[in-house]
Amino acid sequence: LEATRLQLTGKSLLEVKRDTLGTLQTLQQNLSMAKILGSVDAETFKLSVALVRKATNRILHCIKEVQKASDDALQRGQHCLTHASSVCRFAAG
Repeated sequence: LEATRLQLTGKSLLEVKRDTLGTLQTLQQNLSMAKILGSVDAETFKLSVALVRKATNRILHCIKEVQKASDDALQRGQHCLTHASSVCRFAAG
């Protein structure tokens, strides 16, 4: 269960990466045009900040999901280790 969850959150992170790259390419194009024009108008600036904010929020959300899945997998692994140790001690007599 934990491994599947880790795989799914990893895939989700890759999707966010692809989307974010597109967002950042749009931002780069906007800023390149502003550089050619010699200034950034208020609307372009607001759009740029919004694009960065959106990308950042998506990345952070996805990373938190990966962290939660990793923490749960670690906890499950520790629980299994404890249980296996108990079984081995019981079997050893």
